[in-house]
Amino acid sequence: MAKDVTAEDLVAVLAQHERFVLVSHLRPDGDAIGSMLGLGLMLEAMGKEVVYLNEDGVPGNLAFLDAGQRVRRSREVKVLDCDVFIALDTANQERLGDTALARKPEKALGVTIDHHITNERYGDLVWVDDQAPATAQMVWELAKAGGWEIPAEARTALYVGASTDTGSFQYANTTARTHEMAADLLAAGLDVAEVNRLTYHNFPYRRVQLLTSLLATLQRSDDGRLAWWSLTLAMKKEAGYQPGDSEGLVDVMRGIDEVVACVFFEEISDGTIRVSMRSKDASVNVSEVCGSFGGGGHILAAGARLEGPLEEARQRVLAELGRAAA
Repeated sequence: MAKDVTAEDLVAVLAQHERFVLVSHLRPDGDAIGSMLGLGLMLEAMGKEVVYLNEDGVPGNLAFLDAGQRVRRSREVKVLDCDVFIALDTANQERLGDTALARKPEKALGVTIDHHITNERYGDLVWVDDQAPATAQMVWELAKAGGWEIPAEARTALYVGASTDTGSFQYANTTARTHEMAADLLAAGLDVAEVNRLTYHNFPYRRVQLLTSLLATLQRSDDGRLAWWSLTLAMKKEAGYQPGDSEGLVDVMRGIDEVVACVFFEEISDGTIRVSMRSKDASVNVSEVCGSFGGGGHILAAGARLEGPLEEARQRVLAELGRAAA
């Protein structure tokens, strides 16, 4: 049975062990990679052994965070031996991926560090803070609680994790503590201009081509409060799509003045439909909407996967979202 712990509890536990495996969710975003690298690099600075795993690897838009290519795809690692297996930024263990889960040694201590309100509290020790805007901020809190050194690469990773999960500190989940974290990392030497350039102004031209195609599919409800667009397999092929290319594009829809909630529908090669949903108003709880389809996330940002075809999935999701926004 999982035991809830605090940052201080985890500092003490981590100090007692030497070999760690860190893993984060499928299709990782800035917080998944940032929190994993941030924690791992700090553990390495203490002389610990760390293996970084992700089922899908680091997407191209975040490759700058892992210049040392530490993060390995789960299928590339056949045997693991560790004392502690830490899942970061992942609400349910299935989202770690079957291969990553299969790599967990039976006797390893399972630790979960996450900020999702829908976290299922798996593992032996669980630290969930659903008030934290990013798991990266929780990892920074660990560093503060333990008096740990934060190496330069870890500072970059943690900043990117917090920045991307708060919409560059624009979303309502941003707290005073988030800005304290950013200030602390800057004071320690973070080059914020360069990090922001790499995070937000460093995309390939195909991303612009992809956005052009998505805008052509943009639709709105009759009252203009809901907006959605769709990315098909054919569109991906035409644009030469790579993982990470569409990251953050949903904010184009969210930026429309009248829009209260928006949905990004993406057709996946296995026939399922990936749904990314955003809201500008807490009265439209997209976590609950996505939860009705087996997904989850946050009140203003959530996701789910549905069986295709695309048109049927779209109709089901928009009907549920329409009821929530009524």
